[in-house]
Amino acid sequence: MADLQQFAPKNDTITVELPLENDDGTPMTIEVYAPYSKEYKSVVHEQANSRIKKMQKNRKDYLTAEELYQAQLDLYVKITIDWDITWQGKKPKFKRDLAYEIYEGVFWVKDKIQEALDESVDFTSP
Repeated sequence: MADLQQFAPKNDTITVELPLENDDGTPMTIEVYAPYSKEYKSVVHEQANSRIKKMQKNRKDYLTAEELYQAQLDLYVKITIDWDITWQGKKPKFKRDLAYEIYEGVFWVKDKIQEALDESVDFTSP
């Protein structure tokens, strides 16, 4: 018999493993908040409220593709907690401005984050 509690998430964070290693042989990883965490939801609510406010000011206003792209990039940066990566030959501490640079410049990192987010909501295997 299954117990519903065993299917509840055990952690509010996800470790995204990139297919690369640091110079010391450790995997490059990025730690992000999971979609069901209060921190993730806070960012999503902030973005939605901003869009609602914009649309209330001008009913004919709409979101552009560029705004949607920026919102997604903002989401990835704002849900990032920390990382263990090598960038320009160093292991930098996490900083939002650097995250924007990396996520924009190394486009596939965003895809890896999204894959991990998608997989995290399938916690039906205890």
